[in-house]
Amino acid sequence: MVWSLVLSLVIATVGLIIGTIVGLVAARSGRIGDFVLMRATDSVFAFPERVAAVAFAGLFGPSTKNLVIALSIVSWMKFTRLARSLAHGLDARDFVIQARLNGLPPLLILWRHILPNAIPPLLVLWTNSWSRTILAVSGLSFLGLGVQPPTAEWGAMLLDGKPHMQTSPHIMIFPGLAVLISVLLINLGGDRLRDLVAAQDAAWGRHPPPAHPRNHLLSSGCLREVLRRTDPTAARSYSFTSPHANPRFWISNQPEHED
Repeated sequence: MVWSLVLSLVIATVGLIIGTIVGLVAARSGRIGDFVLMRATDSVFAFPERVAAVAFAGLFGPSTKNLVIALSIVSWMKFTRLARSLAHGLDARDFVIQARLNGLPPLLILWRHILPNAIPPLLVLWTNSWSRTILAVSGLSFLGLGVQPPTAEWGAMLLDGKPHMQTSPHIMIFPGLAVLISVLLINLGGDRLRDLVAAQDAAWGRHPPPAHPRNHLLSSGCLREVLRRTDPTAARSYSFTSPHANPRFWISNQPEHED
C-alpha cells in the first residue's frame, strides 16, 4: 500500500524538479531560448497526460519502472509554465532589481533571489500534482499497465478484487477508500499551503523582503543616478530613504519635499 504514496511522491517530485529547471532556464535565456523551450513544452503539453502515459506503458510493457518514467514524462510541463511566469514576475521586484544593480551574476540572482521566492507557489502546485499522480498510478495499475503483483498497490489490489466484487466487496472497498482519503487529505493540505502563500504575498506587498546580507549596498546617490539616466522624471519625483533597521535603500513613490 505504501507503493501508491511513494511512487506518486517520486513522480510528482521529479516533475517539480525538471519543470522548475526548464522554466527558470527559459525565463533567463533570452527571447529565442525562451521561445524554443516554451514551444517544446507546449508541444508535449498538447498530448493528454493519461493517454500519453498509457501509450508509453503499453509500448514498453507493464512494470513499475516504466510506470514511473511514463508519468514523469507527462508531469513536468505545468511546473515549467508556472516557474517561468513566477521568474518573469519576480524580475520586476525591488530586491531583484537591486541585486542586478549591485552587479550580481544572473545565475546567482536566480539561485539566491528568484528560486527561493518561487518555491512556495510551486509547492502548492506540487501537492495538486501529487494527488493527481496517485489517481494515475492507481488507474494504470488497475488497467494492468503499472505495478504488478505480488506488490501491494491500491490499483493492483482493486484489479485483484474485481472477480470477487459480488461475494467479497470489501476487497475493493478498502483500497478505494484509501485512494479517496489520501487524495482528499493531500488536496486539503495543498489548500492550506495556498492560503499561507497568499498571506505571505499580501504581507510582502506591504513590506518587501529584506535584501540578502551578502549583497553589496548601493548608495542613494547611485540609485538616483541610475534613475536619472534611465528616467529623469522618475529621478526627480522619487525619494530614497535608508531605514536604520534595514541596510536596504527603499524607493518610495512619495515626492521629495523641497527644503
